[in-house]
Amino acid sequence: MASSDCTILAVAEFDALDFDAEEKKKEKKPSKAAKRANSEGKTLKILVVDDEEEVRELEKTILESGGYEVDFAVNATEAFFKIVKNEYDLIVSDINMPEIDGYQLCEFVSSRIDIKSKKTTPVILVSGRSEPEDMFKGFESGAITYLVKPFTAQSLLTAVSSALPTR
Repeated sequence: MASSDCTILAVAEFDALDFDAEEKKKEKKPSKAAKRANSEGKTLKILVVDDEEEVRELEKTILESGGYEVDFAVNATEAFFKIVKNEYDLIVSDINMPEIDGYQLCEFVSSRIDIKSKKTTPVILVSGRSEPEDMFKGFESGAITYLVKPFTAQSLLTAVSSALPTR
């Protein structure tokens, strides 16, 4: 994968925790990607993979506020089964997970080609690891974006919108 095909997003603030109960109740405008999907009659489906429940729920809240359908897996093993059974437009995965890490999950996903679209499902890796060698390993494993924690809600939505395939 050429470095020009990759996006590195690293930001210092983690304002995603600012989603309080009142914010969740407010109607959110869907992102451009969600609007595009809605106009086609299909909501884009994202699989979030993280072993920390708080992070999964936070990412789910952010992504749903952007108009995406979200499923989740608590580890890479569960993700493998869901990926084989279901069709996802994008996968957002943590790297540090027990038994099978996000790099291995990304390699698995990158090796699977969708028969209809002739494409692989894009993967965004999310991690607290910010060293260049960690990012490089993420891109080597097939990730198209590497998002460093802590991140903002807007940076996650921007990364997702940029990573989604146009089908």
